[in-house]
This record gives sequence, structure tokens and C-alpha cells, in this order.
Amino acid sequence: VRDGAARLLDGRLAGSTLTLLTAVFRYQSYTAADLFESVRAASLTPAKALGLTDRGALEPGFSADMLFVDQMGRNRMTWRAGDILFDSR
Repeated sequence: VRDGAARLLDGRLAGSTLTLLTAVFRYQSYTAADLFESVRAASLTPAKALGLTDRGALEPGFSADMLFVDQMGRNRMTWRAGDILFDSR
């Protein structure tokens, strides 16, 4: 990654450096979607499309994979399967 772009050794683009968190906030700002709809588009919708019936929402029996962000969109806590992986409180 150089100058914000992921490139192969020959200079061709290799993909994106966009994080899912940034994508959620951009989706919200570029559309009429509210934050709830934006998060749903990045969580429940793809989980359903992939046939994952135990993730994508905060429901009993679902995998507790969560990200807690502050009002500025910065990651403050990360959980995977209910375990805290990151905590910057």
C-alpha cells in the first residue's frame, strides 16, 4: 500500500484499502440511509446472502461479533464470538 492504494509489484491495482467501518459511514453519507440501515447493509444483508444464519444481527443464539464505535466513527471495542479482542475505552 502506497499513497492509500493497494498495488501489485507491476503497479496494477490489487484491491481496496477501504475498511468496512469507513464503507458504512460513506454509504450513509452518500445515500438517504440512516445509520441503522447502513449497518444492516454491512452486516445482516451479506450474512443472509451467504446463508450465514448465526450472524449479522444481535439476536439470541447469534455469534456475538460486534464493533463499538464512538461518535467520530473510531473503533473503541471489538468482540468476536463474545470475547473482547480490542478495548480502547
